[in-house]
Amino acid sequence: MAICPNCGITNPDDLESCRRCGAPLGPPRNPPYQTYDQAPAGYDQSQGYYAQDPQGYAQDPQGYAPHPQAYAEAARVLKRPSSSKDKGTAILLVIFLGILGIHRFYVGKVGTGFLMLVTLGGAGIWAVIDFVTILNNNFEDKFGFVLDS
Repeated sequence: MAICPNCGITNPDDLESCRRCGAPLGPPRNPPYQTYDQAPAGYDQSQGYYAQDPQGYAQDPQGYAPHPQAYAEAARVLKRPSSSKDKGTAILLVIFLGILGIHRFYVGKVGTGFLMLVTLGGAGIWAVIDFVTILNNNFEDKFGFVLDS
């Protein structure tokens, strides 16, 4: 698209003069991005995307994988805080009194415990879901902390 230097309107490239004011149009402007018919110099696509950096920096042959100890350290640091409530106690409560929601009263979730009590654990379905959630270490107390194993 060619932009008229006189009035600023955008005109098709095939016009020699502006369709609004008639001023002569120059050559069409280059697009704001650079297009390539092939990959830029320095990129070797045969060995993958990260084969060689265009600035010539050496690449990690293992694909930038951190050391295994870094994973262990990250898991230790990022561990979710645990609750003062015991997971074993919650499992026993959900097994024997799950449809009454007693396990939810135990972890401090009084509102949902009362709803489970009234609905008999959602006809037992809610209690089964809570049982699986507790086993998978995803059940939280009223403060959002995971139950202590």
